[in-house]
Amino acid sequence: MTTRLGYYADRAIEMGWLAAALIAPLFFNVYSTRVFEPDKIATIRSVVLIMLVAWIVKLFETGRRAASLSPATTRAGKASAASQAVVETVAPSWLGFLRVPMVVAILVYALTYLISTIFSVTPEASIFGSYQRLQGTYSQYSYMMLGILVLANMRTRAQFERLINFMLLTSLPVALYGLVQAARLDPLPWAGDTATRVASSMGNAIFVAAWLIMVVPFTLYRLFLGVSGVIAARHEAQTPAQPSEQDRRGRQVRRTRVQDIPGYGWATVANGTGVIIAVLMMLFMTLKMMAGLPYPDAKLWWLYPLALAVFYGAMWAVEWIGNRRDDPIQRTLILPVVGAAVFLTSFLAMSFTWGFAPNTLNMQIGFEGTGFLWALFTFLLWASITAAVYALSNTERAD
Repeated sequence: MTTRLGYYADRAIEMGWLAAALIAPLFFNVYSTRVFEPDKIATIRSVVLIMLVAWIVKLFETGRRAASLSPATTRAGKASAASQAVVETVAPSWLGFLRVPMVVAILVYALTYLISTIFSVTPEASIFGSYQRLQGTYSQYSYMMLGILVLANMRTRAQFERLINFMLLTSLPVALYGLVQAARLDPLPWAGDTATRVASSMGNAIFVAAWLIMVVPFTLYRLFLGVSGVIAARHEAQTPAQPSEQDRRGRQVRRTRVQDIPGYGWATVANGTGVIIAVLMMLFMTLKMMAGLPYPDAKLWWLYPLALAVFYGAMWAVEWIGNRRDDPIQRTLILPVVGAAVFLTSFLAMSFTWGFAPNTLNMQIGFEGTGFLWALFTFLLWASITAAVYALSNTERAD
């Protein structure tokens, strides 16, 4: 049985790897010298340290509870019970842990880095990396520790599916920002040509391609899973239910027909889509506000991290909405709120130009008529998706 402290430590570890899945592709800092790689790496290393502390707390709490519940009366016996519980928490079988794909490769990779760092002619640069990249042993070990933490603490299918959700959803702003750059609509004035060779939020077209390539298999997995689910549901709906059947002993067993309960799956799809559109509009508005602040004035350095924190919370909101498909609140309360959020964020992001007076935070706002039309188009697009899924849902129920 997991204690309350162990439960919170477990949740902190999961929130850490989900945050890493968001920070790596989306975070950058326009107020630093390098903007992309060092800032991403430093943030990921901090997240991994927090996860490692939470894991240590979880293991300590597991050992403490095992020692308190142990029937042993001696201190050595309680210590043995505690150590056994900790080992079982890390991995039920060390041999089974070594059989996990890539674990041996990770250990060999870690040993190679350790040997290279020990015999390096510039140990400080080998440990911490260069100022431009920070790709030293410390950073590499942070990546390895992140993988080990995921392997040791991801225990349920729901955790795996949630990680896929976050990876798919974070790929949306990466891809859309690349399209914005290709269309020469990027509000940020980058030094290089980001229209010919888009860099999106990764700083390099190679990194953008690497992230999207990792996401493509999970996208196909979700696509095939959704199609097979729809086919299975229709097949089950078309199969006539038999009133009764005989079991092995010859007794009559009546099959109960599933009661026709009103479903709100259409509202779930509409609300999830609306949350995603609203948070994407908020990110675009944040980029416009950052572009409107005179460089290198960094009074609003917190603006983009705050937007990413809201995006992170929105991804959890999508998860929460998806787990409540049969709740009437989807239609009565959440749907109007999401619709208002879509219109408001689209209106603020598209219709206005955001600027700030030099050496002050006095906001200068301009209105764009074309942007208002785009905001209206975005809201109508969401409304059309809502109407389409509602009509499709009613059609399937009628059949």
